[in-house]
Amino acid sequence: MKRELGTSGLAGGPEFDCDDRFALPHTFVGAVAESVERKPFVVQVEGDSMAKARICGDSYAVVNPAEEILDGDAALVKVGSRYVIRWLYWKPNGGCELRAASEKFPEMSLDAAQLRGAIPSVLGKVTWTFLRPLVGL
Repeated sequence: MKRELGTSGLAGGPEFDCDDRFALPHTFVGAVAESVERKPFVVQVEGDSMAKARICGDSYAVVNPAEEILDGDAALVKVGSRYVIRWLYWKPNGGCELRAASEKFPEMSLDAAQLRGAIPSVLGKVTWTFLRPLVGL
């Protein structure tokens, strides 16, 4: 089974318009919601904060808002005007902690009130990543 996904160089999920579409196997995507706001999408990754987790700069991440995010899952989160992919750990009080795979990046702690507000917001679980192969040297 294949799913149609939109792509963009900008992280933002349902917030952006995109004409590029391609199909991915169901195993890359996970559950697919009927509502447009919760459809899977693809973002291009920048930076090296999650490289040790094999989420490298210039790779593409499949983000699925309909998939449940469990402790330790990679998630796309909007923090202020930035979008970050981090491991997410839920706190008993309803907040969460965001951790990068690289120790160069500090942990971020968000309380429940911050998560309910417009900023930051958890956009979805990263279900798969892929990278273009290098050209021979």
